[in-house]
Amino acid sequence: MISVILAANFAFSGTEIIAVAAGETKNPQKVLPGAILKTLIILVILFIGAIFVIGALLRQESSGLTTSPFVSILNNAGFAYAGNIMSIVLFITVLSGANSGVYAASRMIWSLADQGPLPKKIS
Repeated sequence: MISVILAANFAFSGTEIIAVAAGETKNPQKVLPGAILKTLIILVILFIGAIFVIGALLRQESSGLTTSPFVSILNNAGFAYAGNIMSIVLFITVLSGANSGVYAASRMIWSLADQGPLPKKIS
C-alpha cells in the first residue's frame, strides 16, 4: 500500500506544483502555458541529451554495466571520485524534489486553513 501511495504521489506531484503556481500567479492564463511549454522543452532536451551523451561516450564493451553509465563515463574520462560526485548530484536532486513537495504541501495546508476546511489556527 505504501508503494502505491508513493507512486501516486510521484505521478501527480508535477500537476500539484503547477496548480499551486497557478493559484499564486497574477495572470495564470497568460503565464502558465508558456512556463509549461518551457519546462517540457527543457526536460526533453535534458533527457534526449543525456541519452545522446551516454550513447556517444560509452564504449560498447561497457554495455553490461553494474554502475551508473554517467559514473562509467566520468571514470573513463579520468575524473577521480566520479561515483561520489554523481551521488552528491543525485542527493541534491532528491533534496530539490523534496523541497518542492514541502512547498506545495505547505501552501495547500495554508490555503485550506484560509478557506475554512481546516482550522484557522494552522494558517
